[in-house]
Parts: sequence; C-alpha cells; structure tokens
Amino acid sequence: MINYQKVAILLLFAYLNTTNNFLFATTCLPKTNDTNEWIDKISIGNYQLEQSMSNGFETVKTRFTFDASKEYSITLTPGFRTAMIPEGWAIFIDLNHDNDFDDDHEVLLELSPESGTITSAFQWYIPGMKSDTYTVRIGMKYNDIPFSCSFDEKADYVDFVVDLQAPSLLIPQEHYISGNSISVAFDDDIGINKDVVLIDENNQEYHQQSSSEIVTFSDLQPNKEYTIKAKSTDELLYSVPFKIKTLATNSTIKIEDKASTIVSSPIIFSDPSSLNEAYNSREKRVHKFSTSNPDAVVGIKVNYCELQANNDYLIASSEEVFSIKNLNFYLTGDVAKGRTFFSNSSEVYFTFMTNASQNFEGFEVVVFEALPLDQEFSILPGDNFAEIVFDNNANDVYTLELQDNTTKEFSIYTTTSDHYLIEGLSKSHTYKVKIRKDGYAFGTEKTFATLSSAPQLLYKASYTDQIELYWEDESAEYYKVEVKNGEETNIEVFYSNYVSVEDLIPNTAYQFRIRSNNSAWSEWVDIKTLMTDVYVMEAHPLTVDQLTHTDPQGLNSFYHSNQQITQLLKPIDQQHKVSFDLVDFYLEPGIDYLEIYNGDTDELITRISGDYYPVAPVVSTHVSGELKLVFYSDASNTGVGWVANASSIRKAPEAQILAITDQEIQLLFDGNNEFLHYKLKQNGEIVKEGTTASEQLNITDLISSTNYEVVFNYADHVDQSSFRFQTNGSAPLLQLARVYDSKAYFTLSGFDNQNMVTVLINDEELVFNATEELEIDNLEPSELYTIAAKFGDSEYSEEIQFKTRAEGLNGYFQLQPTEFFSKVGEVDYEVSIDLAYHNLDFDAPVLLDMEIVGMYETYQISNNSILRVVPQSNNIVSGVITKEMLEEIRDIPLGINVKMKNTDGTTVFDNNGEPFYLSFPFKIMAAASVSQGDESLNLTVSNASQVQEVILDGKSTPFIIEDGVLLLDLPEWLSQTDHYIRLVNDQFYDDLYFTVGGERVLDIPTLAITKDSTALSIAFDDVFAAEGYEIKCVNLNNQRSSSSVISNTNLTMDVEEATSYSIAIRTLFEDEITSEWSEPTTVYVNRVTFENPTISILQVVDNAISFEWNNIENAEFYSVQVEGIDQITELEADITSFELSDLTPNTTYRLAITTIYANDEKKVNTDYIEVTTIPGVSTLGNQLAENLEIHGTDPLLNTQKLSFSRDFLETPTYFIYDAKGHLIDNGALTGKELIYTHLPNGYYHLILKEGETVHRFPFVR
Repeated sequence: MINYQKVAILLLFAYLNTTNNFLFATTCLPKTNDTNEWIDKISIGNYQLEQSMSNGFETVKTRFTFDASKEYSITLTPGFRTAMIPEGWAIFIDLNHDNDFDDDHEVLLELSPESGTITSAFQWYIPGMKSDTYTVRIGMKYNDIPFSCSFDEKADYVDFVVDLQAPSLLIPQEHYISGNSISVAFDDDIGINKDVVLIDENNQEYHQQSSSEIVTFSDLQPNKEYTIKAKSTDELLYSVPFKIKTLATNSTIKIEDKASTIVSSPIIFSDPSSLNEAYNSREKRVHKFSTSNPDAVVGIKVNYCELQANNDYLIASSEEVFSIKNLNFYLTGDVAKGRTFFSNSSEVYFTFMTNASQNFEGFEVVVFEALPLDQEFSILPGDNFAEIVFDNNANDVYTLELQDNTTKEFSIYTTTSDHYLIEGLSKSHTYKVKIRKDGYAFGTEKTFATLSSAPQLLYKASYTDQIELYWEDESAEYYKVEVKNGEETNIEVFYSNYVSVEDLIPNTAYQFRIRSNNSAWSEWVDIKTLMTDVYVMEAHPLTVDQLTHTDPQGLNSFYHSNQQITQLLKPIDQQHKVSFDLVDFYLEPGIDYLEIYNGDTDELITRISGDYYPVAPVVSTHVSGELKLVFYSDASNTGVGWVANASSIRKAPEAQILAITDQEIQLLFDGNNEFLHYKLKQNGEIVKEGTTASEQLNITDLISSTNYEVVFNYADHVDQSSFRFQTNGSAPLLQLARVYDSKAYFTLSGFDNQNMVTVLINDEELVFNATEELEIDNLEPSELYTIAAKFGDSEYSEEIQFKTRAEGLNGYFQLQPTEFFSKVGEVDYEVSIDLAYHNLDFDAPVLLDMEIVGMYETYQISNNSILRVVPQSNNIVSGVITKEMLEEIRDIPLGINVKMKNTDGTTVFDNNGEPFYLSFPFKIMAAASVSQGDESLNLTVSNASQVQEVILDGKSTPFIIEDGVLLLDLPEWLSQTDHYIRLVNDQFYDDLYFTVGGERVLDIPTLAITKDSTALSIAFDDVFAAEGYEIKCVNLNNQRSSSSVISNTNLTMDVEEATSYSIAIRTLFEDEITSEWSEPTTVYVNRVTFENPTISILQVVDNAISFEWNNIENAEFYSVQVEGIDQITELEADITSFELSDLTPNTTYRLAITTIYANDEKKVNTDYIEVTTIPGVSTLGNQLAENLEIHGTDPLLNTQKLSFSRDFLETPTYFIYDAKGHLIDNGALTGKELIYTHLPNGYYHLILKEGETVHRFPFVR
C-alpha cells in the first residue's frame, strides 16, 4: 500500500540533503581507534611504509613516484594487539583534486576481509588521468571493506602523496590504411613535436618525430597487425597503445565504366582520381563485380569515403541500371569510414555518380567475397551497456557493428568469444546491431534500446512491519520494488516514487532494489525492520529483552542540541548478554556521536557518527553482559539520531580443553545438556560441523601440527564462542634393533623436519639428536627397561620393554642361510656368534652347545660336539643347523639357546634360558579354499611378521597380517588352475600352489544419474572383475538408441532438453562373458529453452479486442493473460487467435501469452503489451444521435472523404481510431465533409461528438 501522507518526513529528507552538502564540502578525516588493530606495513613495488598505532589515522609526509601505466604488487600487513582477526582493505585516490575520495573512479582497489597479510596486484592508471601529484588513502577495517572516511572504531587509515607519471593523452587516430602503409592523425592545431612509434609483430620499433597533424608509416606488409603509440617529445610516457591492421591486399583497381571484375581475393577499389586528388564533376561509371563462388556475395570494407553528401554517390545494385527495387546499399558523405557492406547476391554493379558542384577526394574500399550466414544472436541491454550473445564454440573471429539511431554514430568491435559486452552507451538510446563471422556476410540487423538510469533511493524509514521508501524519479509510468528475505523474493508494482512495503516480519533483515518501467535495477539496499516495543534513550538503566531503541527524541524526530546522556543496557539474566544492532542513523558528522562501551566500564567498543554506514551488531563480551551507551550533541546542527534493535541473546557456552593430540581434541562445555552446534575451521574454511547434547565433545581425524579454530554456540542462538589451537605433532616410530649388557640400539622414523627427540626411559627424560639409529648407553646389565620417544609437543610413541644382557654378554647371534632365498628345511643354516666383547684368548678352543626353541618344545641339537676356535681376525664363532635337524623336530622354530665352554668344561657363555628370537624362517601352515569372485586369500603363517613381500604368479601383491593370519588381495578373476604364492623376506621364502574353483559371474552395476540441460552424468561403483561396461541409452521421444563401451566408472552423455531417456548398463569381461542388463532407469531432461508468442492486434473496438499470435513449435497449450481484468485463459495449441469481449470502453488492458509445453513446463511471459479500447457512446455523450447518415451507396468503401446527410446543429468534434484502437486524428469538423486522404490504407472508426450527442461510423481507406 502506498502512503502519501508523510509530508514531515519528506521535509526532513530535504533538510538532510542540504545539510550533507554543506558538511562534506571539506576534507573528511577518519575518526577511528587502532588500539587493538592497525596498519602495520604497506609495500607497493619497491616502496615500503612502516606504520604503528596512531589514533586511527596518520598522514605520511614521504612522497612516492610511480609509473601509472604499470601494474604493481601491493602487500598489506595488519598489526594486532592480541589475536589475528579478518581485515578488509581499500585504496582511494583523489583523482579530481577536490579533497575527498567519493567521486567516480576514485576507488582503485577493494579487498575482502582475510586474516593476516594480503598480497594483490593493482594499477594506478585510470583513463584520462594526467601526470600529476595525487593524494592517496589506504584504509583497513575489521571484517568489512572500509569506506573512504569512517567513524567506526575498528579501523585504521593512512594518507600519503604520490607523483604519478600517466600515459600521454596525445592519442593517434586512424587516418588512412592501405596494404603497405598506415597513416594516423592527431587533433593538434598548434603543431606539437611528437614521437610516434609503430611496433611490428616481432616487437621491432619504428620511430617518427614530427610536428605534422598526419604521420605515415610506409613499406609495411599487407594483412599484418601493428601497434601504435605516441607522446610529445617532452613527455615521459607514451599513450596507451592500440592495434591497427594493414589491408589484406595491394591489388588495386579504379572504377571503370562497363568493366567487369571477378573477386576471388581482396581487391582495393577506388574512384578514378589519384590519392589526395579530387574526382571530376558529372561522372557516371558502372563497374560490375562477381564472386568466384556462386554461393558467395560481394562485400566492401570502406577504407575512406569523402563524397559530397546527398549529391555524389557510390551505389551498389543488383542490376546495371539501378532503381529502388534493385538497390543493395549506397555511400555518400563522409560517415561510412571503417564500415562493411554486402550485396544481396553474387553479382553487384557499382555506379559512381557525381554532380556539377563541389568535388571531394572520393572513395577507397576493399572488395572481397563472403558467404551468407544469418547468425542468430541475442541482446541483453542495460542502462549504459549491452551484451551481445551468440554461438561461437570454435572461437572464430566475429565483427559487431553498432549504430546509435539518435546520433547516427557507429562503432565496430571484434572478438573471438561467444559474447561481447559493449560499454559506454548512452542511456535511453535506440541502437542497431548486426554481427558476422570472419569470411561471412552480416546477418539480420536487430534494434534495441538501452535502459534509463536506476532510480536513486533518497529516503528510507523502518517500522515493525513495514518499510517506507522514497526515490528520485517521478517520470516513470510505474515502478517495480523487489524485496528479498533469504531465499524468498517478491516483486511489487507501484505507481508512485514514495511507497510503503507492508506485511513484513519484525526484527528481520530485508534487501530492496527498485527499477522503473524503462530503467535498470538499482543496487540492493539492506534494511531491517524494527522490534515491537520502542524505547527512547533515558538516563536510567534499561533491561533489554526484545525492543527498538532510539535517540532521546524518538522515531522520525530531530534530536535536541546540547545533550549528554548515559544509559546502561542490561540483559534479562546472567545467561544472556545485550546485542545492539543499528538499523539506521544520522548524527552530525564528527561532532555528535553515540559511544558504545563494553559493560559499565571505560572499554570503548565503537563510536557512531555521520550518515548511516553498515555496522555489525555490537554484542557485549563483558561478564555482566551489559552495554553502556553515551550520547553527545553540541549546540550546532542536529540530525534524526538513530534506530537500533536491542535484544538479550543467549551467551555462548564456555569450553575448556581436556586434551589435544596429533589427531584429536577433547572439549568440556559448561552446558546444561542443551544442544550445542560447533564448527571446526582450518584457514577460515569449515572442515567439520555438527550438533551435540553432551557436555564433552571429541573431534577426531585432525591433521598433526595444524592450526584450527573451533566456533560453537547453543542451537538456535546466535552468540558464538571460539578459540584457536594447534594439534600436536605425530608420535615417532620406535623399534628395538639390538641389546647388549650396557647399551641398546633402536631404529627411529617419522621425524621429518624434527631435529631433536625426547626419550623417556624408566621415567627419566633424555634428549638426543634425531637420527635413524638411536643409541642408549650407560645401562645396567640384566635390567628391565621401558622406553618411549616423542618429538617436540607430539605424543609419546608406544612403550617398548626390553632387558639388557648379563654382564659380559655383549655378543649377538645372526642366523643366515648358506644361499640367498633358500626355502625352509631344504638347506643347512649357519649360526654366527660375535665374541668381540669376551675375554677369550685368540685361537682358544671352545665347545658350542645349541638348542632350537620351537613353538611347542625345546630341542637339543648339539652337546659339546661342536669345537670352535676364536679367530683373531673377526671374533666370529660359527655353528651349523642342518636341514635334517629342522626336519627332525617337526615344530615351528622360534629361536635358539647357546652355551659355550672351554675344553676344561668351564662355561664362558650362557644365555641362561632366554632364547634369542632372531629372523628365523617362516612357514605356510594352512590356506583357505579359493573360488571365483573371492577378493582375498587367508594364509596361516608361522612367524608371519617376518614376511616382507608376497608374490602371486610372479607379481608382487598387497597383503596385511591380522593375528598371525596373512590376508592376501587377489586380482579380479583367476584361471582355475596353476597358481602359486611365494612369501619372501631378505633371507627366506616359502611357496604354496593352489587352484581356484567356481564359475565366473559378473555383478550388475547400480547407476547413479545426474542431469543438466545439456548432458547426463552417469556414475556407478566398479564391479569386481569387470574389464569394461556397456551403457545403452534410448531416446524415448523418437525411440533412437545408442550404446557406449567404457572402461572407467563414469560417462557424460550429450542430451536434448525436454526429452525422456531410458538408461541401462551391463558388465563386460573379455569377449564372451557379460552380466545381465540392469533394469532401465528413466530420466527426463527438463526444458530450458522457452519461447513465448508475439501478439499481433487484429481489431480494437469499444468493448472487444481481437488478436492473434505466431504458433510455437512443440506447444501443448497457450495461456492468455489479461492483467486489466485478472483473466487467464488456456487454449489448445492449434488455436492462435482470440477475442476478448465484454470490455470497458476507453480502458487500457495489458496482454501477454505464455506457451505451455508438455509436463506443464513454461516460462511465464512478463512482457505485456498495452491495448486501449476506443471510447464508447457512454464515454462521450448521453444519447445516440439519429437522422445522421453518410452519403454514398457503400460508405465502407469510400476512399477519399465522408459526406454527412445534414447540417450540424453546432460544430462537432471528431475522433478517428485505427483498427487497433489507437487515436489517429482528432479536431473540429467544419462543413459537411471529412477528407481523410492523409490516412494510410486501413480500417477505421469515426466518432463525432455533436454537443451531448454522439455518432459512430466505421469506414475503410
């Protein structure tokens, strides 16, 4: 509903408008506070600014010099008192030296908020910029992009001066082009000395210094692109370069009468005179051109055209003697330079005609042949731009020609894209555009109109359930206001520029934008509705639940001068805190202000002053949950104050960390079994989120040594708590290598970039350099130890228990086969004993006793029977375990016991019954049966942990070990017989031969299909043993089918819109084996191309409108929409005309027709046409006259005039309407005749008003 009564509000707006103009006439200096965040460092190219806290604004006296034509890298670094928070940035320049940064093109760069240092690229240059000194301002703002001048506390600014060397404004213009020369002209009346540079494709530069208005470069190559730039000799930088191309040929002919030329390659075609000479008077020459390809047409590109306008012509016609019927196109005057024209056929006659008066330089065109192609394209107009869209999948070269119907100026554009954005157009202008592909002629020309400027919002006012809007535009027929709330969007039509949008939800954020019937949309405006209860600021505490808070004078009133009021806003209880969300405000900028403090303290959160700018809701973080407001106004100007939504919001839960590991964090909340929502962020991106009602939360699967942030709040409550943490590093992998009586060796891995390792051995911490082998010494003999290790803040590794040897027992045993990769039980094995640490004499004889420790028993294999001598060279004593010994024990060998004695029987070495568990051979004890389709084979293996590799049929195969069982991954399908497995480590192997049973059966994949308007994406899980898949697709509209064989598990198929498809799949193996076909899946591809009919009005009378429309292919129904009477009629697709009856005379109706396709698919037509019924008798008078007729036997066929049967009692007024109801002519009738020879042929209605009497006659012209 429109509210027309708010006169006081409009006066208020007018006051504010004049006040703003007065206050912002001088430079605006930001008033902010950078106590908690500030601009720390700015680097632009090689220049650097070091900053510090400076009360939110600083002016740097250092000047910097930049080349405005170059791109620079800028690095912006914020400083923080505590935690790093997101900051937005902007760079402003006072381009027009008017002491502000609010004009067009004065924002050089805007960067959205990010945490930490931001690096970007930008350029100083703005078209039209001059070399000069400029003031630059860089702003930083918390969680938002800063304005050029802010009064927000959480911001910082710095101003400095730059000397910019801008590109020269001496711009060369194309003057004349040939196949081997380029001439450029300058708008230069005073003869400036200039340096003009031409650059070829090899970047070779050719300079010419000249003071002439025209500069020519000769001896160039045809059909080559060159770059040209220029500057005056006393300038530093050249102009912005532009590209220009020589003509495609040097082949030149002049027009000759009765001549004929066949075009197979481009030809330069000119008037009879020489270059820079005028043509003769009374010329008439006719020259015929034909294409070598009979399907082609003749094209010309105008290099220059200087003819006397409307007197001298170059005419292109289909016949030798031209006429209006065979005319293709013509040139006259000097406005066609650069344009391209085409004949209607493969032959064209050029007639050059001059008169007897003034002569000019003539013409020069390039004649070429081109194929006809009517390229379809669409136009998307804006207020000062239009986007031309067409198909160009091959990236061909397209030329667009645009003409302004108002100024008759035209422009040419070239692109290899499938669209072109034409900018810089005039608003509310009509244009013509046509396009062509390289080698082809122009297609159909189209006309479009640019939109007018979007309405400018001047005033807004919020209430609980409505928002008032007022904008600057009173000339439009109607306006559309679009209202958006989340995903919901609604558009309302208004007929005034001052409206009230009603039925809104209190305390809700809405977005608005406006357009008139012929304008572009305005920018979105964010406006929030108010809460139900309104409270003005007073000097006493206020408990806040849900309310609207205003300045002391209330809504829509100016606050008083000379006020200073303090008010404390209190939450409803200790579990809540106050949120203060500003909806709108205007305070005298920089003078009057509203300060908001955190609790009843001096901790200032923000200061509000000036005209409204977006401010995030201010939320108390004080333990009390309170906010303190301080309002101040001086004795001068006042404003409308502020409007804010204040509320008590539930405090977010507090949390404490119970534990952090390398992959997990455990949190404990102070909640009351309420639902908590949490988000885990990494580098600002949400990586996990969820809801829990437990007081303890465990977040797992984290990455070690990584920074995270946890954000959490009570479900359905907005307040959030957060904290940052870093996961611990991964624990190292520690393994026992060997043990002696006083030292032990361990292998260490997983330390990556760690330099130090901490070892915990029997509760004592030791620190070592991190190496692959770790030596622990100074141990006690025969002592039990527990050891673990960690890196930095990582977890400790798993504990390892080990026992040192008895004192003096420093030897160690190694069991080796006598040949590499010997099979268990097939050869002898050698036992080597290192006696380097024993006090035995060299060459001393010793007796060696050995026992094999099996899984079930211990077996004596030698008893003082092996005599050895301690060698001097390597201190190694050796013994042999034969294959007969291993076969005899029939047990799984696990280790050995060793004793050594002197020849006198004295024991010199004894392991005291503690077996040496060495890398003994492993053995395959049992194997599960294998059938076709099995994905794994289970093997029971003794000493399975010793297996390092599994080889299946000669190829290494993945495996895992669980509880002594080796699980082996089988390939997809095996033959039935002759397979073998070999288990291997560095020293041993064991073999197993097996066969495979069962039949080969293939599973059927399960399809998952997604679709868009042009393709179906088909995906499915890989089927075991599949070598490929066959997918069959049937077009259910035409029953055509196709199939595809693929080897992967996804396929994209091109499809047609508005079509149903049936998809089935089966699995393939080799040539003869397939699975069954899957059940067909039916998919319908939605229609995306909609075409609505165009209405043609047949006849309009006072109470009826007849119209027809074009038939749309594939239409099922048509929906006729009549806005004036809210009527919608559905018609079968074979009906393409309709009559609206029982209408009101002299009334405007809006008509549209929507095509309804199968499946009720449609795109509602909103392009209404307006039709007005002609006035009826009751509209113009109170009675129908009698005794007045039109003379003639058949008045309806009268073609010259109407004669009436009697004199009129008084001079009548006449109205003539055409068949479509348009008023064509009206006036006072003198005499008894009405002559209408000025009317075009057609059917008409005549209405005569004679006093209060009305007459109506139909007639035909």
